[in-house]
Amino acid sequence: MDDEEAPRDSLLVASDLKFDLVALPDGVDTEASKAKLLEVIEQNKMLDFFQKCVAEGLMDKNEVLEGKMEKEIEALLAKAKEEIESAIKNEGEVEVRDSKIKEAEIITLSKDKETAVKAWEAIDGLSTGKRIDFQLTLLRIALAYDDNELFRRVNLKCTDMVDKGGDWDRRNRMFVYQGLQFLRERNFKQAAAYLLRVVPSFTATEVVDYEKYIGYTVLANIFHQDRVSLKKEVVDCPEVLAEIDKMPEVKLMLHSLYECAYNDFFKALVNVMQRIKADRILSIHEKFLLHEYRLFAYDQFLRPYRSVTLETMSQEFGLSKEFLENDLCGYITEGKLKCDIDSVDGVVATTQYRQRDLEFNKTIKRGDNLINRLEKLSRTLLL
Repeated sequence: MDDEEAPRDSLLVASDLKFDLVALPDGVDTEASKAKLLEVIEQNKMLDFFQKCVAEGLMDKNEVLEGKMEKEIEALLAKAKEEIESAIKNEGEVEVRDSKIKEAEIITLSKDKETAVKAWEAIDGLSTGKRIDFQLTLLRIALAYDDNELFRRVNLKCTDMVDKGGDWDRRNRMFVYQGLQFLRERNFKQAAAYLLRVVPSFTATEVVDYEKYIGYTVLANIFHQDRVSLKKEVVDCPEVLAEIDKMPEVKLMLHSLYECAYNDFFKALVNVMQRIKADRILSIHEKFLLHEYRLFAYDQFLRPYRSVTLETMSQEFGLSKEFLENDLCGYITEGKLKCDIDSVDGVVATTQYRQRDLEFNKTIKRGDNLINRLEKLSRTLLL
């Protein structure tokens, strides 16, 4: 990662702080978030954003502040218009474009999403690199407003431009944006792959800070890598090692799963879920992730066994036998765990080996049928 980091997009910062006020996650000082959000709004003259927060009951109405921001925005836009007109008359295309960019940046922060998108799309005369940068700006707007449709539409154009003429930095930044969107869409397998591939060359600090990015990468890859790959790609990854001590609950969850210390894994999972609930992107998948993390741990534990007692599992996971049996039954009913539970003897018997035997027998039977047909055909031909 470069030493000089681009500051995070103010619109994304404001969206995260607004989420704190809406979701009220445990462990988050909502009053501090409100004060910080007001500071970001004032600094960036985010009038439309402020008005929406007031309408939603998240912030107190402040006519003085609104009037002040309105005047400042009018003055900034008037100055931007003058610069555009002056550039058109007296300067070249580059100066005209730069003036239009300044205007679009003001509109993005002060106006609504639709107006911002139109302002960026109205800028023409761009090089391939600049056109990609503009598409990335629109992707950030989509991420800030949780607009999946806008993201998909812009992403098609951006991907095509990058494929035809994007440099490695823009390509990598696009992968980060796409990885975050895959998280939003609950496509964790794709998210895991996209986020992991950019870890060594991450530069997209305008959309997500590096520590949080590493957290996303670990949490997405935990249940999409086997133990060997998890060790190689995540546990021993130098970039992960450099950041993961800042996230002790994530570190404990990752290492305890790899080391098969399931009791520690479930203890860490409790704290990781608090982190997920407090995250604007991951919180919408809270129940799904809790379900999948438990499933992955159960499946990893059961794979080497033909049968194991509930008592043994209970001790390994630090869970009561009653809770464990009910939890396993849910996954068995869903068809996600290949096992049966003998409640009388307190035994969990895996059926994956029986399934393999059935598939083997089916293959042998198909082979016998084929041989019989060939023998009949040869006899017919001889006659």
